[in-house]
Amino acid sequence: MHKEILIINHNKPMLNLLRKALNGHSVEVHTDGQAAMKRLEEGLSPDLIILDADLPDQPDWQLVERLSHHQEFSSIPLMVLSDGCEEEIRTRSIANRVMDYFPKPFNMASVVRSVENMFFSFAMGPVY
Repeated sequence: MHKEILIINHNKPMLNLLRKALNGHSVEVHTDGQAAMKRLEEGLSPDLIILDADLPDQPDWQLVERLSHHQEFSSIPLMVLSDGCEEEIRTRSIANRVMDYFPKPFNMASVVRSVENMFFSFAMGPVY
């Protein structure tokens, strides 16, 4: 199932690895939060955003918080890649409605599996 994914990460080799790993989807990449926000404001509507929580131009979860609390973008699922203590990442992820998070270093296969599982779950609809 082909989906649109926006990846925001200042690490270009990581962007290339993620793009390659998610090759069954349409992937747009940005190395800074401002450029990504501009694309979203221009009408880009991805099915998922995967982002680094600590970007040079928007450090300390600023972009995650902007996206998760912005009325127009809050319905887009987020996955976060982050340095730091796993417990802190988990707490901040829950506070910002992040669908999944991956402390660095992470296993690329786990990220891909999580993306595919999330899209499958969304396709199946709510379970009652």
